[in-house]
Amino acid sequence: MCGRRQEATGARPPRARSGFRFVHLIAPRPLLVIVGREAVTSWMSVEAFQKARAPKELHWIDGASHVDLYDKEPYVGPAAEKLAGFFRAQPAAAEQTSGRAPGLGGLPAATA
Repeated sequence: MCGRRQEATGARPPRARSGFRFVHLIAPRPLLVIVGREAVTSWMSVEAFQKARAPKELHWIDGASHVDLYDKEPYVGPAAEKLAGFFRAQPAAAEQTSGRAPGLGGLPAATA
């Protein structure tokens, strides 16, 4: 049944709809990719990072799996510290988005 629906709608399997092809559009907004060294999904983070444009940074958390980064303090704390430091160091990148709100897909920034 699934195969017939795919033929009828032209839908592609999930991997064919990969968001990786759009990673380059994040720039000029800063991108920080935080990855657990033990994550079986780390290849996806590396692939996304390779396709992204600067400013970008790849940060590894030793000993962490993908899920460990959700709620295990030995890994969440260092990841949160890295995230905060990364974005504190990027104030000019937000201004380079030509009046667009960073991280909102280019939507106009709210005005005061």
